[in-house]
Amino acid sequence: MLGFRFVMRNQILSTFLVISCLAGSFILYQFMDKTRLPVIDKDELLLVIDWNEHIHISENKQRTLQLIEHLQPRLDQNTCMIGEQQFVMDKNSVASSAEALIYLKVKLS
Repeated sequence: MLGFRFVMRNQILSTFLVISCLAGSFILYQFMDKTRLPVIDKDELLLVIDWNEHIHISENKQRTLQLIEHLQPRLDQNTCMIGEQQFVMDKNSVASSAEALIYLKVKLS
């Protein structure tokens, strides 16, 4: 409440301070060094797809293979786990028949 009262009692000063801060920010931004993001040297990607539909595992496999086929010219390696996985040691990864986990390693050339 104290800040609100100050602003309402000193509206001209408050407006001047806000405009000064905005102008100062704009001026400082012009002098700031701007660079691009560094080159990404990672060549691996783990892609989790949920088709968000109730589809059969064969449809999931078909869609996933179409995606891999589309990306094939740029891929070095790929691995797909489609549908529910029944790993004994990993109880946390519960996937439905409409989900796919895809590992992609791309060519860096």
